[in-house]
This record gives sequence, C-alpha cells and structure tokens, in this order.
Amino acid sequence: MSRLLTIAILILFPIFTEAQKPLDYGHVINDSSFNCNTSNVPNSQIFGLNSICDSRNEFELRLYIFALPAGNRHVIILGYDGIYWNLKKITRTGGAFGPTLIEKKMTIDTFSSVQKIFSNVFDSLKTNGLFQLPNATKLKYDQSIMDGVKFYLTYKANKNFRTYSFDNPRSYYEYNKEIIEFKQYDLITTILYNLAE
Repeated sequence: MSRLLTIAILILFPIFTEAQKPLDYGHVINDSSFNCNTSNVPNSQIFGLNSICDSRNEFELRLYIFALPAGNRHVIILGYDGIYWNLKKITRTGGAFGPTLIEKKMTIDTFSSVQKIFSNVFDSLKTNGLFQLPNATKLKYDQSIMDGVKFYLTYKANKNFRTYSFDNPRSYYEYNKEIIEFKQYDLITTILYNLAE
C-alpha cells in the first residue's frame, strides 16, 4: 500500500496549468527488426487496433495484458500527439454469445491541469526504465511461474519502435529481489493500471 501511495504522490505532485514541453525520451532502445506489417504481439489483432507504426501520436505505449491460462485480455494505450495526451483501455471479455470489447478513453488537452499528471506519468515510466528494459527472457533467474499474467509492452517514441515481454513481475521480484528489472516491470504496470482505472 505504501508503494501505491508513493506512486500517487510522484504522479500528482505538483499539478500546474502550463503548456506542454516537448517530450524528453532520454536513451531509447530501438528494435531495428521491428516489423510494422505484422503484429509484434501474439493475438493483438483481437483488439481491432491498427499497427502502432500507423499511429499519429509522436509517443505511444501499448501495454497488452493476457490473463493465463484463460481470462480477460486488456490493452492500455497511452499516447501523446504533440498537443494532447490520450488514454484508452480496451478489455476483451468472453461470454455465451462470443467475445465483447469494452472501451474506455480520455483525451487531455495541453491547458488542462490534468496535463501535468500525464507529464509526470511519462517521467515516472521513463525513470523506471520504459525505454531500456530487456525482454524478461534475457534475465537470469531460477524460479519459473507457469500461470498468471503475460505482458507485452510496445512503444513508439518518435521513429523508434520496440516490443518486449514479461510475466508475473511482482511474483518474480518476490523470488528474485536482486533483479531490479522485475521491480521496474511491476512499477510500470502498476502506474498504467492505476491511470486507466
């Protein structure tokens, strides 16, 4: 609970009404093999989204969430087009009559006091390694967890594109406290979950 309170304070402090400055991406890892013509995330087409390469946003982050072995699937999309921040969450649920897509979205203009919250969210994501984290398969750890939640994170940062994946970051961090990347994955997912609720 104290971690959520810390995150909330980081995101909400301070809130000012001011024009948005250009995004500072810092160091961004680009995947030169990123293919805009195919999905870099298995089963992502179930959300009915166009390729991230076709996005008009200068920055876009898509966090795909698949509950395993079977469960609801979500995608949280955070974007910035140079003027407006936008946030969308799409949930795909099963049901007796087939799958259902539920969409929530929000657009925040530059002059809104909420704009600063989105800028702080971006800074918090960047501080937690958004643009540098590896695929979890590249990490060395002993404990394997076979079910839970699988995450795919895809981003567009100007002309840089990349997808990486991880699963059950909080559980893996509990077993591997020395691997800070699991904590960073968990903080990124927590920030985005809280923002999209």
